Amino acid sequence: MVRSASPVNTASRDKSLTQDQARLRHRRIAAGLQMRDLSEKSGVAVVTICDLENGHQSARVTTLAKLARALNCEIADLMPAEPGTAA
Repeated sequence: MVRSASPVNTASRDKSLTQDQARLRHRRIAAGLQMRDLSEKSGVAVVTICDLENGHQSARVTTLAKLARALNCEIADLMPAEPGTAA
């Protein structure tokens, strides 16, 4: 017997992902930095910053720590919001 896949509700996941991506981008822009500037300041490759901002990869804690230090914010400010809480 072949089972068909159940439809997956990705709307809430996609909304959360968009909000999470926006956190890094918002902090970077608020600091007046281009990706290249943040890269130089943090030691994180431009391609990694771009991938993080566009949701193509997830950040390691060490990467978040470097970015947070460069953006003068807490690691938690760049991490996904807890489910059920406001972003």
